[in-house]
Amino acid sequence: MPELTRQFYLATMLKAEAGYRVLLLCGEARPFLERMPGLGVTIPLFFAQCGGRCTEATGLVVAGTLDAVVPEEGFDIDGQFVLFSTDHRDADEFVTVNGWIGAITILARRQGDFFTLQSIEGSRP
Repeated sequence: MPELTRQFYLATMLKAEAGYRVLLLCGEARPFLERMPGLGVTIPLFFAQCGGRCTEATGLVVAGTLDAVVPEEGFDIDGQFVLFSTDHRDADEFVTVNGWIGAITILARRQGDFFTLQSIEGSRP
């Protein structure tokens, strides 16, 4: 694995885990966590990067539309969802993103005890 790629993946994992820990400590996150008690366990928690014509932000997808039959697929990132921002300019803010008008990249996914990296091919423009 090239050094740049290794550094990118390590940095992504560290940012995702740090964002998750801050989310758990953030008092404003309580309503999201109470509404979705399985978030990050049975419901995947996505660490995503949003850009294009939608809100430019990176963070954790904490709310949105879940498939009632298959909630373990996570929130629909093609629809409207809420992102807990980990960006410096708006860190610790909850940002509403309209996924249908932007480029959303899922960088990592937490479903259990830790984050796993998503392949870049798994992203959608």
